[in-house]
Amino acid sequence: MSMNYLDLVEPNYRQEVKNFYSLQTFKGQRVTYNEFPIRTKSGKAAWVGQNVQLIVHHGSIQGIQAIARDITNLKQAQLEVEVSRNFLNEIIDSIPNPLFVKNRNHQWVLVNQAYSNLTGIPKEKIIGNTELDFLKPEDANFYRGVDEEQFQTQEETVRESVEITPGGEIKNLLIKKNLFTSRNSPFLSAIVTGK
Repeated sequence: MSMNYLDLVEPNYRQEVKNFYSLQTFKGQRVTYNEFPIRTKSGKAAWVGQNVQLIVHHGSIQGIQAIARDITNLKQAQLEVEVSRNFLNEIIDSIPNPLFVKNRNHQWVLVNQAYSNLTGIPKEKIIGNTELDFLKPEDANFYRGVDEEQFQTQEETVRESVEITPGGEIKNLLIKKNLFTSRNSPFLSAIVTGK
């Protein structure tokens, strides 16, 4: 009884793997790399990273050559990192006070759900962007100037602010900002509390 290469691939991934390699052949891509889960002959679940090279002779595909390596430990480590990241995000989102972190380019790298609720702007629209991407230019330039001054002076600041929420509520806020360094880059963190 002969075995097809897809027989080892986990059933939920078979079509995806088949499509990947069919596309490689159709496009004539000489070398590809793909990762997918398999079941070993002993029934154990594992992940492989596979390089596949088309064997081409006189412009015609004659066959394929594949080299696979076991990347199960790498996939498990990636999963652990993702679980840890999700747990940390859940903790950050559970903090009732709005908070955010910006990098030196004034891009938001982290906001919690309370900050998103305060501003009425979804986290996905904030993270990775600057004020200029979603605020009126005069507001964006004001906040950017305040943050830039803090990056320059490198001092902790506490300032009062009156903000109008998307629902029209006037809020008196205290915004406490501090700088920290991670991976040799400065970041600005802030926590917002009611006054």
